[in-house]
Amino acid sequence: MESVEFAMEFVVLEFADPQPGAEFTARLRRIAAEQDFRIVDALILAKTTSGEIVLLDESVAGLIRDVDLDDVVAEIAPGTSAALLLLAHSWRVGTRTALRDAGGRVVLAERLPPSVSVRSLG
Repeated sequence: MESVEFAMEFVVLEFADPQPGAEFTARLRRIAAEQDFRIVDALILAKTTSGEIVLLDESVAGLIRDVDLDDVVAEIAPGTSAALLLLAHSWRVGTRTALRDAGGRVVLAERLPPSVSVRSLG
């Protein structure tokens, strides 16, 4: 059986509310199913006003735990919460197969921040 490779992206989302709620996670899973990406791993945490990290929820994959979280947590403002997500962009699987079958290869793949994307389309 051929192995399947997914392009993955690590994303950190910050919420002003120290408890983002289960509704966010459920909604994100619905969006993922509709838009052809998969949530591989998730870690939801809060950072108290004194800087202490409180784990609110985590998926069973445990892959994000392998990342050095100190740098990531340093970017999260005290008194907020954050969702750390590892996303697999499964829409690229068919593209990768078509590319390989045509004798091609990916030379560069880069994500653009929304500010650049909007400016380019506007």
